[in-house]
Amino acid sequence: MGTGGIFGTPEDVARVLAASGQDLDAMLLSRFGPWSVPAQRASDQSEQMFRTESGLMVPGPATPRLNPLGRVLVYLTFEDLFSQTLSLSAIVDQVRSVSLELAVAWCSSWIAKAHHPRGSQCDVDEEFVNTHLLGPVQAKVRRFMREERRVIVVTQALTVLIKIALEHCERQGPPPADANVRPLVIALLGIASHLGADVEGVAEDEVVVGVSAGRMGTYMVANQMFNNTLDWRTAWAAYYRCLRELPSEMASHPDIVSFEDAYLDATGVPLDDLVTVCAVMWARCVGSDATMPLKYFDALRWESERLEAALGLVSATPEVLKKELRADADKLGLLWSTKTFDRFPAVRWGDFVTVIHPSWVVTRSTGLWPLLDVRRELEQRGDRRTVRRVSASVEHTYELYALETIEGQTGQERLFRDDALRRAYGRRGKVADAAVDYGHSWVVVEVTTRSFQLATAAGVSEDALEQDLDDIVEKAKQVQATIDNIRRDERALTGRAAALGPRRFHPVVVVTSRFAGNPITFTMLRERLKAAEVLQAGDCAPLEVLELEDLHALEGACEKYGASFLGLLAEKAAIEHPLVPMREFLNDKYGNNAPYPERINRSWKQWMDTAIGVLRPAEEEAPTPG
Repeated sequence: MGTGGIFGTPEDVARVLAASGQDLDAMLLSRFGPWSVPAQRASDQSEQMFRTESGLMVPGPATPRLNPLGRVLVYLTFEDLFSQTLSLSAIVDQVRSVSLELAVAWCSSWIAKAHHPRGSQCDVDEEFVNTHLLGPVQAKVRRFMREERRVIVVTQALTVLIKIALEHCERQGPPPADANVRPLVIALLGIASHLGADVEGVAEDEVVVGVSAGRMGTYMVANQMFNNTLDWRTAWAAYYRCLRELPSEMASHPDIVSFEDAYLDATGVPLDDLVTVCAVMWARCVGSDATMPLKYFDALRWESERLEAALGLVSATPEVLKKELRADADKLGLLWSTKTFDRFPAVRWGDFVTVIHPSWVVTRSTGLWPLLDVRRELEQRGDRRTVRRVSASVEHTYELYALETIEGQTGQERLFRDDALRRAYGRRGKVADAAVDYGHSWVVVEVTTRSFQLATAAGVSEDALEQDLDDIVEKAKQVQATIDNIRRDERALTGRAAALGPRRFHPVVVVTSRFAGNPITFTMLRERLKAAEVLQAGDCAPLEVLELEDLHALEGACEKYGASFLGLLAEKAAIEHPLVPMREFLNDKYGNNAPYPERINRSWKQWMDTAIGVLRPAEEEAPTPG
């Protein structure tokens, strides 16, 4: 919306949604980062470590071929332009000089532009410069953008400004189209200097990442988790398969429950209603305007009570958001936490709604957030038994989804799941979730649905990050136990003698929720595995940690380029210290974004089709114009 005011003509929701789905192959680009960080002073390079452009020290051997930290983008700061710092109190004064409605709508509009499927950081920054800067300042900004890769429209900075506005600004109603946004422009340029406050004055030894993260490592993990671009197709496809299809296909399984029924029972809102409202807000946000009137939802032809129930799950008034943000700040700080906005990605202004971030609307209706709705409501009733049953069912479907993705690349005949492993090696010991037999090599897989903690994502606790990585180590121990069993007696599992010659084992842990795969976490994980003496044998490749996006990238590469699952794992493992996610390795290998598998291209649209299906009856019944 920006300076254009929050009043606008509602568009045809069905048309917007349908158009959004026509060419998302071109729109939805799997991008890495940006990891926006303050500039760090560089000193002499260590002989054993490599200093990235951001100043972070990582092991030298990791960098020659794959160096994601070399792509770090650096904030353009107020000091760069005016040779002075704008104090935090001065920034607050700038923000509170405008209305709350204007501040939130303006910041959200630029967040939406920054995360448009067809957008790029360069294009958005250029639009910002053309819109808000003039004369010598404009020329100076362009020079910084061109020569030093500085960025202006930084989502974290805009989110912090929204938090400041909710705390300090007054509501004044919808702003006029010509509202003065200059204070917000100044505040955005000024706030960048304060985003790295947590790591100012970090000592040289704290910049080196090893067994422990240190302040810089913790900061960088939070930074990546905040800024890493959401892969919408992965989110939509996994939602539809795990929460809709698998529970239906496995209705007779004793451990599976209908998630649709559980969601309706717990919240009183049909799961389709949650998805529909989020799809409508997402389409409007990326297609036109982050702020929309409630009459924009008229095309749904719902009763007001039904719309209010669905909106109540995903939006909150400024007063509620202010209260929740204060509580979050006490534990998780101001800079990186998205806990409140994850639950309420939209602000409710009475007859208007502002979407803060399009990606947060997507995650609100996919991933584990619908499960969190069920948990919250059932725990308030004291029904912990049902909470455990529904949670276990969702975790099971996500594990099945990961394994069927691997099975699709390797073939059913060579994949042994945990039941076969237990029959072969007993039920008392640890086993992995699956082992894939390639004769001369084995891929051994463990799947976990456990996510990084809120304190890790907020960058406020080194202990939390280390605990999260220790959880991966525990999963690796199950992989280790299965590898030991196969070494000892392969025939017990396969029914035949082991292949002649040496074998190679490729350990894999799949994380179906949030994991920050980067040189920091992978370095720490490698050192912790060494200390625990896990997966250290000479016949073992380095542990590969995959997210669902990585699995999809592998599957797409196998389909398009004729690669093999094992071959890609082995090729990546051949790089000394492979400290990047698999999808980054594949992007580097193929020179572009790793392709999506056809299965995902077929299934991700179901999320959006849920909304389109609701809208079509109204569209068909509408009188023909003229």
